[in-house]
Amino acid sequence: MRGYRVLAGFSRSKRLLTASDYRYVFSKPDFRFGNRSVLCLARLSGEALKLQEPAESENSPKDSVIDKERYTKTHRLGLAVSKKHLKKAVNRNLVKRLARERFRSAFCDEQTPFAAADVVILTRPGAAGATRAELRGAIDATLSKLETFLEQR
Repeated sequence: MRGYRVLAGFSRSKRLLTASDYRYVFSKPDFRFGNRSVLCLARLSGEALKLQEPAESENSPKDSVIDKERYTKTHRLGLAVSKKHLKKAVNRNLVKRLARERFRSAFCDEQTPFAAADVVILTRPGAAGATRAELRGAIDATLSKLETFLEQR
């Protein structure tokens, strides 16, 4: 990467790591927005879930409370960039790099006022014919919509 250095890392705490993490987002996304090239799914986690959790009644079982392991205070990103949609590794890596860069700039600040969410970005068939600028624009558009959604929470 010519011209600039990446100052912020992308630590394990900011990534979706396991299949169960991805399954959690895919099962019931709170946010879904996409365009021709990319699709963004997000599910609230952490304190935002506690606020939405209904008050326990005597009839509800105590085990039906939201999974405690999902309580994170940070945003986490997962990437599903398909070889089916982007044949060349260079293009798949480009999409991943652009998504991480945009996600990092929007959500990885410690002072982020948004509700915490687990986010998955997937490629779509339209990504194959897109230029670098179009991919950047598509990722920016989806994550901007996500920011707007999270501001309202």
